[in-house]
Amino acid sequence: MNWTEWANDAVATLAMSSGQGDEAWVGLFAPGGTYQDPVTAQTSDVAAVFAVTRSSFPDWEMTVTSASGDSTGGVMEWIGRGHLPHGPAVVLHGCSVIDLSSEAKVVRWRDYFSMGEFARQASMP
Repeated sequence: MNWTEWANDAVATLAMSSGQGDEAWVGLFAPGGTYQDPVTAQTSDVAAVFAVTRSSFPDWEMTVTSASGDSTGGVMEWIGRGHLPHGPAVVLHGCSVIDLSSEAKVVRWRDYFSMGEFARQASMP
């Protein structure tokens, strides 16, 4: 398995500008697989994560800047960009730690990014 390719394909499922629904994102996860980030408590309702992302950032997109892993999971650094509904552009630098099942489905996905940086950018006029 090529981890960098997997990571790029995975973040592409969150490109809100593509107009796709949540099927590709949800399809990355094993049954019972969970997602978590600084504002989202660990949840297996990954369709809701997609819906919140879409409503918070209708034009959200991510670029993988670095990735390392194998068939059991890995890490990726990314830059996410989007505009909040009330207008400010937000650029977040973060990383994801992902554990995969033997079928290359997400068992656990944890995102890490600075909420302070988010708050600073979100409050800009």
